[in-house]
Amino acid sequence: MKFKRGISGVIAMVLMIAITLVATGIVWGVVNNLINSKTKSSECIDVFEKVLINNYYTCYNSSSKELNVAVELKNVNIDSVLIGIYGESQSTNFELPSSGYSHVRPYNGSYGDSLTLPSQNSAVTYIVDINSLGIGNPSIIKISPKIRDYQCEVSDTIMNIEEC
Repeated sequence: MKFKRGISGVIAMVLMIAITLVATGIVWGVVNNLINSKTKSSECIDVFEKVLINNYYTCYNSSSKELNVAVELKNVNIDSVLIGIYGESQSTNFELPSSGYSHVRPYNGSYGDSLTLPSQNSAVTYIVDINSLGIGNPSIIKISPKIRDYQCEVSDTIMNIEEC
């Protein structure tokens, strides 16, 4: 029994401290992720009813197969807006601002031009070439703001698109 050895008190204490530090790091990582995700999503509350589709200027021209989508911003700061268009056969989306899409143009611009967001308390109309997208008749338009790379929920929807 002379040669039986155990863990010394110092080594046991170092192991306990190491285990405590690892456990604290794991708990902090989980809590930090929860707090950050809740903080980002709470910013979307401020944009409720402030990022809209203007019904008056949004319409579909069936002869030219172009959809007018008027985006209106109230007094709100956002980074970008995602616009979803749903049709009979498929759907598409595009993000504003952008360096340009071949199927979207500003109201008085050309396809492929840069697209910018409206300034605060204003609206901008964009023209979407539905024929090139193969959507068919558009039936639903949805708009979702983005704040600091966080995609907020849909802030406005149009389900009955009027004829221009």
